[in-house]
Amino acid sequence: MGGYTRRVTGSVASWIAVVVLAGCAAGPKDSSPTAPQTPTTVAAPSRITAAMLGEPRSLVPGVGVGGIRGLEAIDDLLDAGLSTRNDHGALVPHLGVAVPNTDDGSWQLFPDGTMETTWTIRPGAVWHDGAPLTAQDLVFTLTLYGDKRLEFASSRFADIDGARALDDRTVVVHWKSPNIAAAGLFARGADELGLPLPSHLLEASYGALDPQAFMAQDYFTGTGFVGTGPYIPREWVKGSQLVLGSFADYVLGRPRIDEIVVKFISDTDTVLANVLAGAVDVTFGKTLSNEQAVEARARWAAGHVEVAQANTINIYPQHLTPNPPVVAQQPFLQAALEGIDRQQLVGTLLGGLSEVADSMVGPDDPEFPAVDSRITRYPYDPRAAMQLIAGLGYALGPDGFFVSEGGDKLTVELRTVDVDINTKAQLAIADAWQHIGLATQPYVVPPALQTGPARGQRAAFPAFDMERGGADLASLPNFLSANIATPENNWAGQFRTRYKSAALDSLITRYESAIPLAERNQALGDVVAYMTQHLVMLPLFHDVEPTMISNRLVNAHARNVASSNTWNVEQWALQ
Repeated sequence: MGGYTRRVTGSVASWIAVVVLAGCAAGPKDSSPTAPQTPTTVAAPSRITAAMLGEPRSLVPGVGVGGIRGLEAIDDLLDAGLSTRNDHGALVPHLGVAVPNTDDGSWQLFPDGTMETTWTIRPGAVWHDGAPLTAQDLVFTLTLYGDKRLEFASSRFADIDGARALDDRTVVVHWKSPNIAAAGLFARGADELGLPLPSHLLEASYGALDPQAFMAQDYFTGTGFVGTGPYIPREWVKGSQLVLGSFADYVLGRPRIDEIVVKFISDTDTVLANVLAGAVDVTFGKTLSNEQAVEARARWAAGHVEVAQANTINIYPQHLTPNPPVVAQQPFLQAALEGIDRQQLVGTLLGGLSEVADSMVGPDDPEFPAVDSRITRYPYDPRAAMQLIAGLGYALGPDGFFVSEGGDKLTVELRTVDVDINTKAQLAIADAWQHIGLATQPYVVPPALQTGPARGQRAAFPAFDMERGGADLASLPNFLSANIATPENNWAGQFRTRYKSAALDSLITRYESAIPLAERNQALGDVVAYMTQHLVMLPLFHDVEPTMISNRLVNAHARNVASSNTWNVEQWALQ
């Protein structure tokens, strides 16, 4: 905290000096006795207050993340990538001149199956300490993120086969094979991959220290942080708040709001009380439940609630070892989905803030227009659902539930974890299925079975497992057969539905290597068509992340699932 306190003291002292000098300076005198005298005034610095749940461990993106809500907003305030995700989830240039693309030659594919991407830094981009952001910083960044000894290292860098600086502002990265993830290199957002790190501050110590000592430096622990973003940390009061001041030399222009105070609040009720009392102008991350957001929308006259698509709530069928076996059959899965009034779930659980999901690509995603026509949709139709089940050889018993030819009741288990919206949806779905004759056993997975050695029991669920997230474009590689959790890989796979298909593997692989946009959208459409037709998973509805925004704050938006709501903070202003 000491480093930031000194900066605060210096900043305030300078401001006071300006006020004193402005008041004491003698301007040129007008000889006319009737000349108007205009008093010299200094505008008070503009300031807003934000709230988030929890507190970062470090101000360096990717260090000690720990799933803290709102952390991505802090990242975008203090650091900037060469590109970022906007409020529609699209990659746009930030500190870079452009996002690499095949049209201008900055993204090249070679006959041997390799490729290169070229990044050019905007003229005038500098670190908070005034040092220029250089191509050497980018090369050094790739070295650090590729070092498996460091905690923020990532296997996503395994496909990079070297980088070279062409000049002070241009770097060329060579890739072993075509990979659409290359677009997210040096970027901020959901596909963050190597946000620039300062070589002038870290390179010498990286060569001299062991990994543990290197990560223990003030730069990573917080007080020595230097970034490239629109705001500079001024004071960090642990357990209370982080005070940020605008960065005058930010390459996209000095932010219009001089100071942002980020309050660390531990519970949602306190956040709501602060919002309604006018003590908070904007929220970072999901700080309120959907019910609280509906309440705030009705009661907060001084502000409004904006929502954007967040992760999708999905039901994952057990395709590999289903019990009962009928769970793996497409007609049965279609019946299960058509037997759920998903629109009613949206109205009841989300207060109408969201909408029904039909695939992993939602209406807010930039790729949606390209794949919309390829989606197979399953409207609510309980009568048709019952006919599908009957067509599989089941008959309604005297108690209204389907039974097999041998008289066994058709019963499925529906699992989920103990999260408010999950458990509420679980009970509603179980009730809906019982109304179409499908006996359902809800089961809430205890924490002991969610991690560690017991995770195999979670992967081998008998029928259905309902989860939030895990099915968006960033996680698409998890749907490859190689990522199925099995005893052979110590249950380490991320593929929840355990759907094994060479055809789907081929489609996903083609999408992951389709660099030209038209080819990529075609490949994605093929993936979406296959997954929705075969019901690899059952999409329910898009969850939302409500953002509270004061009416006096303009140009602020809700957080998209792929970005933070501070991606354009330099454009925010007060009215």
